[in-house]
Amino acid sequence: MFRLPLLIALLLGWTAGLAADDRAEERFSAYLQGAAYRALLAERIEALRQGLLRRCAGPIEIAQTDHREVPADPSFVDGREAPVSGQWTLRFAVSGCRHMTLINLLAVAQPEGPPSFIGTLPGTTRTDPNVQRTVINSLAARATVEAPDGCNPLDSGLAFDTAFDRYVAEPRTLPQGGVQAMWLETWTVILCTDPVPFRILFMRNDPMGTDFRIEKAEAVKE
Repeated sequence: MFRLPLLIALLLGWTAGLAADDRAEERFSAYLQGAAYRALLAERIEALRQGLLRRCAGPIEIAQTDHREVPADPSFVDGREAPVSGQWTLRFAVSGCRHMTLINLLAVAQPEGPPSFIGTLPGTTRTDPNVQRTVINSLAARATVEAPDGCNPLDSGLAFDTAFDRYVAEPRTLPQGGVQAMWLETWTVILCTDPVPFRILFMRNDPMGTDFRIEKAEAVKE
């Protein structure tokens, strides 16, 4: 049986935690609306535009979407506007650039200074940058086999687009922490000028990580 002082202490600790979470969320929302962050984001968008102009025929229009995910909750310290830790994703709709309709950035808060922005694969993939790098390496090896006649992927380079298809097993939180989920995505590799789609089954099982299996899209039976 709980003693009354212990029960009161537990309740006070729980409500204090909720209040701290609310304050962090309020500070995060205020930071995203602040002039400093908006100026930083405008610089990053312009850098994206200039990078795309080197590969695509203009004009190019980039508009931020409402999509936002927070893989790691931001945290704050007194006397500083920007978060000192945490991550959040940004998604931009792009027009005027072939084979690329959505661009994704991962914002990573820094202990000192503004957040850094990491470019991730375009499209609607649910994977993180580490998994993306592993899959890209596997697809690059497959590309040398799947490339059409007269196309050398190693010379032309590879471009990617991604699309989340559906969950095979909905995400669930594990008792020991972390997430377990299984889902299908279609990743399209642009080999020279020919798009070659691959269907990928992802299997996330924390803390062991995310495994995947790649198939040619037309070979996959629903």
